[in-house]
Amino acid sequence: MKLEFLLLADSAVSAKDGVFSALNCGLDCFRCRAFPARKSSLVAIARILFDPDEMDRPHDFLLELIGPGGDRLDPAIPVTVTPIPYARHPDRPNHMTVALTVYSLSFSEAGFHTFRFSSGERVLGESPFEVFQSEGIP
Repeated sequence: MKLEFLLLADSAVSAKDGVFSALNCGLDCFRCRAFPARKSSLVAIARILFDPDEMDRPHDFLLELIGPGGDRLDPAIPVTVTPIPYARHPDRPNHMTVALTVYSLSFSEAGFHTFRFSSGERVLGESPFEVFQSEGIP
């Protein structure tokens, strides 16, 4: 398996056929007035490519938020997916797209945070996310 991408958005939904719709997709920073800073929700969109021998069985994944100092922050989100073979060509790889909503984010400090997507001990990919203070926020 291979993570094709991990995108951050304000809102998103994914369908069983692998397509997704997203609002404000491509987030890589969050401006706040003061710390601790709160963000009500954020969606991580992950597209995973599976080889034919990985189909029709469950795979467990974990989305984690890592702080600037390397500590894991809450919440971590587990997800289990069972990929299905490519309909017209079952001998080819196929992908699945999952949209994971993270609620009640709290950031205690400025800096680069990382959303990490893993399977067991194997990190499949990461998406950096900078949190910084800015006085000019309406």
